[in-house]
Amino acid sequence: MTKIVSYKPCESLSDLIINDEFRYQQKGYHLITSAIMMFGFFYFGPDVMHAFWKLIIPLGQWKSVYLVLNIAFPLLSHLFNNLFYFAIYRMKHPSIEKYRILNQPWPWEKSKEDWIAFRNRLFKYMSMNLIVINISLVVIEYLQGVDHYNYAIENLPTKIQYFLQIVFFMITEDFFFYFSHRFFHWRPVYRFHKIHHEHYNAFSCTVAYTHPVDYFFGSVLPFVSGFKILGYRSHFSVYIFWQFWRILETYDGHCGYEFPWAMFRLFPFSGSSDYHNFHHSKNMGNYSSFFTYLDSLFKTNKDYFLFKQSQKQQ
Repeated sequence: MTKIVSYKPCESLSDLIINDEFRYQQKGYHLITSAIMMFGFFYFGPDVMHAFWKLIIPLGQWKSVYLVLNIAFPLLSHLFNNLFYFAIYRMKHPSIEKYRILNQPWPWEKSKEDWIAFRNRLFKYMSMNLIVINISLVVIEYLQGVDHYNYAIENLPTKIQYFLQIVFFMITEDFFFYFSHRFFHWRPVYRFHKIHHEHYNAFSCTVAYTHPVDYFFGSVLPFVSGFKILGYRSHFSVYIFWQFWRILETYDGHCGYEFPWAMFRLFPFSGSSDYHNFHHSKNMGNYSSFFTYLDSLFKTNKDYFLFKQSQKQQ
């Protein structure tokens, strides 16, 4: 068997498979850690959701559950993820720093004045996206009626159903995200996406730092696509579970570190934080969110793989 020594631009399905095999080789024993983390997430996670659901459903009407969870859960998830990663940024522990993708100072380390100005813009866009847009969409749907969703305790899904539906959500989100993301890199509309690319070295705050138009069409619509397609066939607790999974993944993809144990990267043909960081640093290609096969199919990750080849040769 020929030893794989580097990534290669995808010209065929075999190249895609070879690149994925090399990606797994690079992880080494961390694959075991990833597998344990993913097993724990999808084995114990549904049990936590079941217990949580049986606790909150009797407390109020389903409409109240829809309203409270859809508003509070994303906000708290974004808050805790930013606190977690900023603790990592501040600690600069050698055991973590060795996974740093770009050896460049963080924005707050370059210029205090520029960082303060950025914080003000960050607060504006995060408030607009995570509070104004999110809450407005939730309230609008709430007023239109949300009885068509499946909330019933007796209909809580099995562990396998949680896993399969999350995978379906990942595939549909990745599909719509790829084309919307690529669309916003089209020059006539790039001004809406340009804000998200202010920092070539991605870090946690850049997740929601984007123009509201870009946020709605490039993030919100792809995110809800899978759940909307399944409708009543998917339980609302799976949607909440999906929110948690997707937010964790997008912070991993923007954190600035390539952690080899990240459980999101255990799926075949999945991307990585390094994969998305290339998109930020070079402002080209790698338009997908979870996977790489659409980029490979349309050859929009060719520059990335050529870059990885050149790194290997140095």
